[in-house]
Amino acid sequence: MIKNKNKKAQSETVGFVFIVVIIVVIGIIFLGIYLRNKNAGVITIDADISNFISSSLSYTTDCYKDRDSDYQTIGDLVKYCYSKTGSITCPDGKDACFIINETYTEMLKTLKPAGTLSYYKMTFTYNDSVNERSFEEISSGNPKLCASKRAGDSFINTGIGNIRVLLEVCLSS
Repeated sequence: MIKNKNKKAQSETVGFVFIVVIIVVIGIIFLGIYLRNKNAGVITIDADISNFISSSLSYTTDCYKDRDSDYQTIGDLVKYCYSKTGSITCPDGKDACFIINETYTEMLKTLKPAGTLSYYKMTFTYNDSVNERSFEEISSGNPKLCASKRAGDSFINTGIGNIRVLLEVCLSS
């Protein structure tokens, strides 16, 4: 009779350990899902992206001011795009905002951060001491595939305020 009681106690202990192991495994799975979703919303500031923006603002376009030897940079076109003033001539009569969009769309296709790029969004925002307003945005890709986010920015001084060029990228791996 004592042997039978010990076997029953052993099988109850094995069953209890089995249930505890299942609960621990399920807890680890939920913790992994929670941490992965939590990190997807965190944006890491990336110096390489900021450097890309700063150097791209110096890129010379086909647009010119007053005469065809006075070619404008993307940084100059960003100012024109914001102010919608000034005499600037671009190929095929395209405006400054269109040229910025077209040029950055081509440039961003070649951007290769550490990982697979699934989405990007570039925002142009004017800020002075009174207000802040976004005036241009360029984006492409699927933000739902984002595993990690990186961002960088650069500023253009307009004399009265600043224009912030912000680039956010999502990496799927």
